[in-house]
Amino acid sequence: MPGILGLDENSGNSQANGDSGCLKCVAIFIAFAAFFCLLCTAAFKDSYPQREAVEELLTMYDYVYPPFGDCEAEGLIVVCKDGKWFHVYSDGMPAYEERYDHVGHFVRGTSAVINGREMFLIRPDGTRAD
Repeated sequence: MPGILGLDENSGNSQANGDSGCLKCVAIFIAFAAFFCLLCTAAFKDSYPQREAVEELLTMYDYVYPPFGDCEAEGLIVVCKDGKWFHVYSDGMPAYEERYDHVGHFVRGTSAVINGREMFLIRPDGTRAD
């Protein structure tokens, strides 16, 4: 009787119904995806301009999410301390006093934030943009 993914439970051999080809495709896809992730991570790690600042921020905050792509225009980094999220400059200084349940990166001058059950936009100085 076939087991999971067409493998014979007793012998571990593939059934002759073509399922072994499917298993090979899945294995190749997983191997390719893992290689691609490693390649991209290595390239990003060496070329990221704020890498040293982010490494320093990790000693100050619980979580650090550096900006990427269009988000870098504001020069602010998303961090979390004691379960509250906010933005800081690359030197670790907070951009504003407010703390939120979640914040996003700045895109075109605003960031989406969530505070309790309320969601709204803020500017880099922390003032509401709506």
